[in-house]
Amino acid sequence: TEQEEVLQRGLQRLFGLSYDQYVALLRPLAKKHIDELESKKLATHDREELKFINASIRNLRGVFLVGNELS
Repeated sequence: TEQEEVLQRGLQRLFGLSYDQYVALLRPLAKKHIDELESKKLATHDREELKFINASIRNLRGVFLVGNELS
């Protein structure tokens, strides 16, 4: 969301990190969270929850994982 983006930029500035440094720092956490979401996705049958989980995975991959880093 827009609010999340503002908070992310604020954290990046607070720690004096470039965008690339910030993303590199958070990438392992994003990968872990994606794995957790993938497991949760397999355990749910609620369509709305599945849509939310898929959107979350897509957003995390779009921001924190690029190219061959998707695996």
